[in-house]
Amino acid sequence: MSDQPSNKVERRRLLNKSEAADFLGVDERWVNRAVFDKRIPYLRLGNMIRFEPEALDEYLEQSRVKVVPRPDGRFSPRRRDKPSTKPTR
Repeated sequence: MSDQPSNKVERRRLLNKSEAADFLGVDERWVNRAVFDKRIPYLRLGNMIRFEPEALDEYLEQSRVKVVPRPDGRFSPRRRDKPSTKPTR
């Protein structure tokens, strides 16, 4: 093997709308709406829309909601702050 750099071009895999929907775990209609609203990163190649998996991963990380423990030490919100008005059996 030679030590010279290769002239081979590295290709990145781009996803179509259906594949992006599978990747994100959502319906394709959600992807269409998110593209229309410019909420998710995408590439426009002529009249085609494509998605980079790395950009979608970054979008998911930025969309992560951080869990903050409540003062009482619980993580999930209580359903009611006041006692239930339903009669107990």
